[in-house]
Amino acid sequence: MILDMASPYNEVPGPDSQFAQVRDSFYLLSVMNQYTIKQRMPIDHAEKLLRIALFSDSLQLTAAEDRTESLVKKRQELAKYIRAGRKKGVIAAYVSVGLFVIALTISIQAAFGELGDNQTAHDLALGLLLAWLPVFALCSITDRNPIATDEIRLQLNNLLDLVRTSLLDHRRRGSYITAIGKSEHDFAWTKVLENDDYFHNDFFTKFAGQGRVRWHVSLPSICSQHSLF
Repeated sequence: MILDMASPYNEVPGPDSQFAQVRDSFYLLSVMNQYTIKQRMPIDHAEKLLRIALFSDSLQLTAAEDRTESLVKKRQELAKYIRAGRKKGVIAAYVSVGLFVIALTISIQAAFGELGDNQTAHDLALGLLLAWLPVFALCSITDRNPIATDEIRLQLNNLLDLVRTSLLDHRRRGSYITAIGKSEHDFAWTKVLENDDYFHNDFFTKFAGQGRVRWHVSLPSICSQHSLF
């Protein structure tokens, strides 16, 4: 997919624009980074599968009853689903933070409310009230955790499995190779995708984001070690 990274300043890109497509792709990649992949995964072939699943706009997926499904549309629907769940989680987080602020305010009032004109005590109370704000802001910026991590993992694995199945389908693969101007020899690596021990339904194994798993390395870091991403 050829993408012009510059966007017009005087218009908002639509949901079917290339900007929206690449935004969805990188958003899904940021979510995938929160999961570990199966150990001893053949990294070279895994990277090629991921690159097609995230950035191809030419592959047609093999859906139920031999119907054709757009990979771009599938990515769009999955990104929308994950974002919707994330927004619902933010509401619960803000309610919890609101209750925390109320409890903290009551505690500070009870501790320092009767000290009269002691300005130092009031400065200390204000400091305690505001001390949590930088931490909360930083956590809000860096927190990319999806809600219902097991459900999201299944959805991501399903996307990759659909791409894998389509690449193993001779007709779908042939159409894709023709569309991108490659040869069958360039896709000889897809033979490895027949190995169900690695690529079937459990490409991602468990949630590891935000320090849940020690020494967790994200997908771009793994692939960069092999000069892939």
